[in-house]
Amino acid sequence: MKEVEEVFHLGTGEVKTADPSGGIGEESGAEDHNRKVEKLENILRALAQLWWIDSTQFDIATEILADRSRDYKWRAPLGKSGVLIFYLEILSCHELRHSLKKHVLRLLGNSCADLDENRELIASSVNYLSSIILQLKDSTVLPYTLPVLFNICVDYASEVEHAPDDTAVALINTASNHESIVDLETYISLVNTALSYLQHKKFQIALLLQEGSLNTIITILVDSYSRFEIQTAESTLNENDDVKALTSMITALNQVLSDISALQEFQEIYPVSSKFCKTLQSWLLPSTKQVHLKVCACIMLGNLARLDATCIECVQAIQIHKPLIDIVFHANSTQLLHAALGFLKNLAIPIQNKNTLGEAGLLEALSRIWSMDTIPQVQFVSTSLGRLLTVGSLENVRRITQDCSNTESGILVSPLVKLFENTEDEPIKMEIARLSTSICRVLYFNSTQSRGQIEPIRIKFLQKNPNIGLQLGFVVSQTKWPAVRSEGWFVFALMARSPEGAEIVSQVVSDPSVFQPLVELLTGDPSSGIVPASPTAKILNSELIDCQELVPKPVRPQDQVDELSRADRENALVLIGEMLKNHGSHMAVPCKTTFKDLLNSGGDYLLSHQHGRTETRSA
Repeated sequence: MKEVEEVFHLGTGEVKTADPSGGIGEESGAEDHNRKVEKLENILRALAQLWWIDSTQFDIATEILADRSRDYKWRAPLGKSGVLIFYLEILSCHELRHSLKKHVLRLLGNSCADLDENRELIASSVNYLSSIILQLKDSTVLPYTLPVLFNICVDYASEVEHAPDDTAVALINTASNHESIVDLETYISLVNTALSYLQHKKFQIALLLQEGSLNTIITILVDSYSRFEIQTAESTLNENDDVKALTSMITALNQVLSDISALQEFQEIYPVSSKFCKTLQSWLLPSTKQVHLKVCACIMLGNLARLDATCIECVQAIQIHKPLIDIVFHANSTQLLHAALGFLKNLAIPIQNKNTLGEAGLLEALSRIWSMDTIPQVQFVSTSLGRLLTVGSLENVRRITQDCSNTESGILVSPLVKLFENTEDEPIKMEIARLSTSICRVLYFNSTQSRGQIEPIRIKFLQKNPNIGLQLGFVVSQTKWPAVRSEGWFVFALMARSPEGAEIVSQVVSDPSVFQPLVELLTGDPSSGIVPASPTAKILNSELIDCQELVPKPVRPQDQVDELSRADRENALVLIGEMLKNHGSHMAVPCKTTFKDLLNSGGDYLLSHQHGRTETRSA
């Protein structure tokens, strides 16, 4: 005992916690470190003697060591000298009295804080870690056990993998045990420590494979607020520290559950028809008031809905879209809206689901969101969902052009038209423009069977969206998303085949921001002017206008860059040819001449590429 006191020169002064980034004493770093190691090595025999005679002095000596381990400059010497291993052996092989155990755990927890060498000493042996995990059963030492487990895990992924697979499970089981008397601070620390381990895939899979463990972690999510009789953050204006800490913990817990539900193992063990998933589905109902539970259900079920078959089952069999649409209609929480909209986006991808979702009122619900002053992330995902619903669906295009119930002159999509003009958020502007492009693709697709149905919808859409040209021009003038730009050229080519569409397109193309990319597309040279084309090109283009040898070419998801470029050139030729044919009589002579020259140059450029491809194949 006396030797221990002398090592640290105790008796006066206070233990200081040093900054890890600072020096380690007045002496040089290496010299000071070696001196401390030597002093600690010299007291090991005395510590062993006190231990074997079961002296209470051993408890006091251990407390002194635990206090000194708060000082960063003593942590490395404690590990290097063998003191740390000495106490790890004691803890792993013996049942300790409470007064001693808490100081041993303090010593271990402090020693491995911010120091990888000591973390490695503890994590390198399964026996050492297992003995620490066993202390979770003793609620009286939880405040001392948790820092050890937490400090081993944080920022030390390489060694945490040595921890037993059930480390996180043990922590979760302890947290969910209502018979364990812990205060709120210890409870949050316990769950956060478990979540630190659950950042690693190894422990996520172990949780899935351990029967009942996923239900246990869900129990924590369900009763965290009620267990400590705390008002939820969304129901109080003045959050206290307890609410903030608990809300932060639950947010982290939802993120971990999101990661777990994204694993292939989760999809195999818990299909959407499983009992566990039925519990999640019940949280989406209006009877569940806790927002964090609804968010969790949206995220976990949304991660399951990544295959068309699962999405179709969710909508057509389970009808999970109905409570989700109710959330979009009534929820004000941006976190919940974002989660529900993300789930619905997955469900809207299969063509079989589009009409069902539209029929259930989803577009009307989206119009409410579009009219709200909400965060950009919600506006973006809601617009993206609206676009997905209109892809290839005349019925949903009809619905999105219906009159709004809360305005006299607008249609459901009208709020987005205003948002496009007012927002400076480029991704949102692009998604709105893509939605308009998708609507135009449906309205201008040449189908004689549905032409009579389409005409009144098209007229109404254009009347209510007079600035459609600005949105379409935004799609083809940008360079960040080539596939999106290609879709825009294709839709332009479709529109130019009708008189009113050709008029709209001609106005858009006259804008320099659109005309310049068109010139570059058809000539290959953004800096050159339009020059007269060769006779061959004139013949080709004459045939194009009269015989329509080229038709609008849709973009395919699998198309590579070269294929996209070729499709863009062909669609641009169709665009100009059809525009001249259907609107040329209304053009000024100089404008008409310019487009004819561009058509000729584009035909020549296309021919040269065709010959180049043929020669390459022949070679």
